Amino acid sequence: MPNTRLKLISLGLAICAWGYLRFAENPLLPGEADRHARLHIVLSGMRPGTSVHLDQQSALVSLDTPLDQSALAAGAVSANVDLSQVPLGRHLVPIVIHSTGVGVTDLQPATVFVTISQESAL
Repeated sequence: MPNTRLKLISLGLAICAWGYLRFAENPLLPGEADRHARLHIVLSGMRPGTSVHLDQQSALVSLDTPLDQSALAAGAVSANVDLSQVPLGRHLVPIVIHSTGVGVTDLQPATVFVTISQESAL
């Protein structure tokens, strides 16, 4: 009975160590930061003689697997805005994600304000 206190202390320390090791992030595995990518928004369908202004130039995507920067540079994931059916003026347009071999779980923002105006002839 004299070492009961030591047994309780060791049990408490073992539970604390288990809790820490169970929920701590493994430094050998890719972290959460590797699962996000900021993408430049690419415009398509622009009509000749018009100018376009985007309120935001990039979008943040969350991926279901880690992505290395070489795959990102090779165009595995891209954020696109199609302007072919958008008339002149200011409009809220959806951002469409195209990905090859990578699953996208979230997109922020999902839409972007686009201002399309007629270019002035000088």
